[in-house]
Amino acid sequence: MSRRIAAIVAMFATATVIAGCSSTPASEGDGDVAPGYPITIETAKGEITIPDKPKRVVVTNGIPLDPLLALGIEPVAVDVAGGVEAFPWLADDLDPSLIDDALVGDDFKANPEAIATYEPDLIVAIENEVKDKAIYDQLASIAPVVTGLDANDSWDVRLAMMGEAVGESEKAAELDKQIRNDAATLVEQAPGLTDATYQWVRYEADGNLIMGNGSVLELFGLAPGDGQDNTMNSGASISQENLDQLNADVVGIWCRAECAPLTADPRFASLPAVQSDLLIWPDLPLATAMNSPGPLAIPYVMEQIGPQLTAGAAQLTG
Repeated sequence: MSRRIAAIVAMFATATVIAGCSSTPASEGDGDVAPGYPITIETAKGEITIPDKPKRVVVTNGIPLDPLLALGIEPVAVDVAGGVEAFPWLADDLDPSLIDDALVGDDFKANPEAIATYEPDLIVAIENEVKDKAIYDQLASIAPVVTGLDANDSWDVRLAMMGEAVGESEKAAELDKQIRNDAATLVEQAPGLTDATYQWVRYEADGNLIMGNGSVLELFGLAPGDGQDNTMNSGASISQENLDQLNADVVGIWCRAECAPLTADPRFASLPAVQSDLLIWPDLPLATAMNSPGPLAIPYVMEQIGPQLTAGAAQLTG
């Protein structure tokens, strides 16, 4: 967790203690149930009810784990596909002893039996892990299941949902505000970005460039370029024969396959992003941070590509 985010968490922890000292004792209110609970949340699987502030949270994926850690929540168990190496921005906040690779099977489906051993009062998963209705129903019989609203929710929607689920909505709103403020600071250093466009793609062995989620770049004032589809649901792509359509000012290409055939294309060197040194070659962790960002991943993205964006933006302004 960055020092700034840690300070936000500490600030709200202090405020909670102060409020607790002056509030009505639980015995005079609604028993042992935390204020604001029970709550009802809309998810991809419909409405769920969380009866009380969760104390034993199991998280089956690094994507929703990001906002939960940023909010100061320590799960009782997590599954992080690829390990912390795939999510390096989680390393400072995640106790590696909490990782249990059995929570999700090799088929990328949640494992209810393994999850149940932790006696969770909240289960947080991504929608793809619980597509099987039988698996979801089995999990729901153990504890409420938060799956998000879509297969790839935007970072701010996910942060707000996680904040609501664990009773930390104010903290989530403050984190959202801080992220936007930090992004605005980068834009001040690179004003040329506010008139720029972006495309964020994955290169496949068949030569196709598949659209990924580059929406984080919009925090820096960029707008989606031609054909950019951040949903990652449509399979939108650019074939290599139409390479000239990769014409945004800022382009990110994650090479899932060897990119030599792409860079050898005689048109490649003439792409606007190549000419302006605003072509980004993300490794897998950066590609993951971009495609499924969170309040810990976004500062990592800024550290990784901020200097290149700042330098390249000067060329965009001439």
